[in-house]
Amino acid sequence: EAIEHFVADKAKLDGSGNYCDMAERVVQQWAEQHCQGIEYVDEVAPRHLEHYAAYLDRRVQARAGDPENGAGISGRTAHQYYGLVRAFLTHCQKWEWLAENPAIVERVKEKLPDESLGQTAGGQQFWSPRERRDLCDYADERAREAIDAEGLDARTEVRDRALVYVLAYTGARVGEL
Repeated sequence: EAIEHFVADKAKLDGSGNYCDMAERVVQQWAEQHCQGIEYVDEVAPRHLEHYAAYLDRRVQARAGDPENGAGISGRTAHQYYGLVRAFLTHCQKWEWLAENPAIVERVKEKLPDESLGQTAGGQQFWSPRERRDLCDYADERAREAIDAEGLDARTEVRDRALVYVLAYTGARVGEL
């Protein structure tokens, strides 16, 4: 019930379906795997978060140990997942269902893996200025050719050019659009 309340509250605040879906999935999984035997949210203790941090670390180590396998998660993803659980517990604290947030205890946070672990060499999340310029030039060229050939019917190429510019210059990821 607390998880449903958290997700509904987040949906009202920012309306982000992707965030809400991921938050619900991650927090539900955390609760099922690391809070067994807990009936009320005020029973969550730092030890439950320590177990979760250790679990996330094992998943990161699996990826770092064999990056080609595709198993595990990156350190950055581990921190993102932990952040979602921390946000849930902060929400519970705000609603006075929890006196203190066990996710912010320093000894628990110290157990989280390094954010840089599990990143692949090709895991670069941004384009160099040259790559950005080349991609935009290509999108411009395609759009110009389509406009010359199709006039006002060149919607796809013009739309694609707009998306390329949005992605290239805002830092947004495709899943965030």
